[in-house]
Amino acid sequence: MSSTSQSESKPGTKRVLTNALVVIGLFTITNITRLDPQRVLANLNSVDTYYRFYQHDHQTAKPKNDGKSARLLTRTNDLLPLQTLTRGDDVSSLECPAPLIPLPNYIPNRTNNTATPRRIPRIIHMTMKSRCAPQDVVETLDRWKTQFPYHEIYFHDDEAVDALLDGDWHEFPHLRKLMNCVKYKGAMKIDVWRILVVYLYGGMYTDIDVWPSTQFTETQPIGVNDDAFFMSDNWNRPSQWFFAMIPTHPIAYFTLYEIMARLRALDNLATVKVVFVTGPDALKHGYGQALSWGFVPNGPKVDIFQAGTHVGYHNKTATKVARSDVYTIPGGMNELVPHNGTMISKKERLHLQSGIIHWAYMDRSNVYQGSCIQYLYDLDHEDHQQY
Repeated sequence: MSSTSQSESKPGTKRVLTNALVVIGLFTITNITRLDPQRVLANLNSVDTYYRFYQHDHQTAKPKNDGKSARLLTRTNDLLPLQTLTRGDDVSSLECPAPLIPLPNYIPNRTNNTATPRRIPRIIHMTMKSRCAPQDVVETLDRWKTQFPYHEIYFHDDEAVDALLDGDWHEFPHLRKLMNCVKYKGAMKIDVWRILVVYLYGGMYTDIDVWPSTQFTETQPIGVNDDAFFMSDNWNRPSQWFFAMIPTHPIAYFTLYEIMARLRALDNLATVKVVFVTGPDALKHGYGQALSWGFVPNGPKVDIFQAGTHVGYHNKTATKVARSDVYTIPGGMNELVPHNGTMISKKERLHLQSGIIHWAYMDRSNVYQGSCIQYLYDLDHEDHQQY
C-alpha cells in the first residue's frame, strides 16, 4: 500500500483553509471602526463579486453561463406592477381631510404614444408621507405631467416605500436588516429607497419640491441611448434630488452597497451625519465606483466631477450635465402663501399640512445610543425592545 505523497493534501485541508480565509475576511470587514468609505469598499469585495453574478442589460438581470454554481436572479418577474405597489387603483375611494386632496398616479394613453423609444424607462417616481397631499404637491405633479406627457408618474407614500424596502432582494441580502439602523425615517429612509426603486424599476426620480425647467422635455437632455443621467450639485457631485437610470444600473448597485457599508460602520445611531451616510456623498462614491474607482483597471480614469458622458462598469454609460445647465428648478417653495391667517413660505405650509419634520429637528431622546452592529445584536437577542 503506497504512502500518501507530501505534496498531496490531507482530507479536509482545503475545507479548513477555505473556512480560515472566510473568517479572516469577515474579521477584516467587521473591524472597520471608522467611517472611511474608501477603506470600507476596499474590504467589501462583495460589491464587485455580487455584481459579477449577473449579466446585466437594460431590461433584466440574467446569470452568466460560466459553468459555475447557479447564480441568483434579480427578481424582475416577481416585481409588483407599480400601480399595484403604490395602490394607485385605491385613490378614487380615498377620503382626505381638508385641505388635503387625493393624489393619483398618472398613466398616459399608450395607444397614442409617439415618443421615441429610449433605454431609460419613461417612468417618474415621487414620494411623500401620504397620498392625501397638499395642493402644492398637486401643482408639482401637474408640472411634470405637462412637460412629460408620455411618462408614467407614480406617487409612493410611506406604505409603498416600506413595502419595497421590506422586500427580500437577492442582490442586497443584508439591506432589510441594516435598515433597522436607520432611525431618521424621513430623509435617511428615502435616500435608500430612491436608489432601490430606480435600480429595480428604472426611470426618473425627482424630489417632490422640484419642477422641470422649460428646457427639460421628453426629448432632451436625456438621450435615447443614455443608461443614466444626472445633474450637478453645488459641489459638482451627481445630483441626488433628480436622477434617471435603466434598471440594474451599476451606479445604483454600488451606491446601495456603499450605503450599507456606511450604515454598518455607524458608531452611534443617535448622531448621524445623513449627507455622509445615505445622502449625496454615498451617491458620489457609488457613482465613482461604477465609473472608474477600482473596477475599470485598464480604462481611463474618469473625473466624476466633470460634465459629460462616461462609460463605466459593464460598458454602462452615465451622463452628467454641468451646474450651468438648468433642467430643474425649485418648485416655488420660497413663495409666501397664506396659512391660518398669516403668511409663510410654501415649503413651510407643505410641511405643516403633510406632517413632515426635517430630520435635523427630530426628537433624538429615545434613539439608541450605540453602534449599528451593537443595535442589531441587541435586536436579535431582544435586549432593547424599547427602541
